[in-house]
Amino acid sequence: MKLLKPILLLALVYVLLSCALLWAERLIFGNEGLRQAFPIACLSAFFFGLTLAELYISGRLRKSGDESGLNRFLLLMKAVRLLLSALIFAVYAVAVKQGLVPFAVNVLAFYIVTMLFTTIYYVRAEKRKPNISNETH
Repeated sequence: MKLLKPILLLALVYVLLSCALLWAERLIFGNEGLRQAFPIACLSAFFFGLTLAELYISGRLRKSGDESGLNRFLLLMKAVRLLLSALIFAVYAVAVKQGLVPFAVNVLAFYIVTMLFTTIYYVRAEKRKPNISNETH
């Protein structure tokens, strides 16, 4: 249940981000911007699923008390998210070959928002964690 609140917040953030991106692209590119509606929805679902899995696994690692494993996992997820973002852009560039600038902006926006969200989440989780070294002395 502790994961429900951040997941709902993340879903809300992605919905707002998707609407803002679609609105901005429609404003800038006109009706051509509407072609990004489906890619935005796919990006939103991809980043949401990846972040949901990350939060679940990191929660399990945190409960197990394996700080080293948790730190390695978080670093791995940052690298995986970056590489998958680049791969998604490359596949889109090869497959669609048009609208690359708006799509790149979309990928970058979802990447940055996800990184900000997860960083804030982990900082807050670290602050909530009791300091074991101070309690034993």
